Amino acid sequence: ALNQLDFNFDAIERELLDIFQDGPRGCGALVLKPALLGLEMSMQLARLAREKLGIGAVFSSSFDSGVGLAYTGFLAFASDNIESEASRFPHGIGTFSHLEGDVLSPPFSSYVNNKGELNTASISRAMHGLTIEEMNIDVDNSETSIEKELENREWAISGGNELNTVVSISLPFSAEIAHSRFTDLPQQPRWSPWLTSVAYRGAETEWKISIRGISLKWTAQSELLYTPWLGIRWESVSGVSNRGRVEFIPSSDGTTCEMKVHIRITPPRILWRLFRQASTFLEDFIRDRILNWSLEMFRDVVKADLAIERGDVELGDALYGSVEGKAIAIEATLNATETG
Repeated sequence: ALNQLDFNFDAIERELLDIFQDGPRGCGALVLKPALLGLEMSMQLARLAREKLGIGAVFSSSFDSGVGLAYTGFLAFASDNIESEASRFPHGIGTFSHLEGDVLSPPFSSYVNNKGELNTASISRAMHGLTIEEMNIDVDNSETSIEKELENREWAISGGNELNTVVSISLPFSAEIAHSRFTDLPQQPRWSPWLTSVAYRGAETEWKISIRGISLKWTAQSELLYTPWLGIRWESVSGVSNRGRVEFIPSSDGTTCEMKVHIRITPPRILWRLFRQASTFLEDFIRDRILNWSLEMFRDVVKADLAIERGDVELGDALYGSVEGKAIAIEATLNATETG
């Protein structure tokens, strides 16, 4: 009994190994209540059950609030991803349905679908601004690596904290114009204020960025695309790991197009740490304040260029003024120290 063993894990382990020395003996799983055992003890017992006893680990709640249920869910997720041939079972964290209210807003119930499945990705991000991988659940002073890809969210987080997203924008000029302007890579900082420079280094390009006082760089190889749409694809060969492609999909009359950007990036750990205390999640910052802003700036810069080229200097100057004002605002946001 745990009371007799005084919550001493080493003593509990010896007792359980002795009990199960001849096999599971009809026991399918240990039922663990983190509210009573604590997070560390619960995870240690889950690992013991799955790795050494060959049985499952079921996490159960004790009419906890949404906060307690969320942590129970995190532990259950981590436990289920421990390499083991032991069976997995549904976890007992459905007690929220018996409670009238919740301290979480939105409540814990909003993260559970009609099949009783908890979206651990969403609730971990809502509570901490982190993926469940970034939470680094500690067991026996070593990190538990969550390698299973998290699903059912706009951003997919895979092993290595790779972010994967698609953004798009409608452009009021042809795919041919968009392609020729965008693939002039040293011009990229004109519409991406977060870029400090892009320069050719032989067959490769060197990219430098600055976000909130942190300077980063990478070298990439790129290839122009002509089918099925005009575009470009790239992959970094050193520095910040990223890869993707940009496509320009023409409209039916060919006078306008849709610009679609597919990107996968593994942000350096220093950026994850920088944003841990920020009210803006890193995923949202990259998508909404870097990628979407860059696409909007590209549209406006090319519109201004085209106006100047056709002799409409007044319109071109006005557009450049608007672009410059937006660039200043973006740079201020990119370099702001945001806490919350």
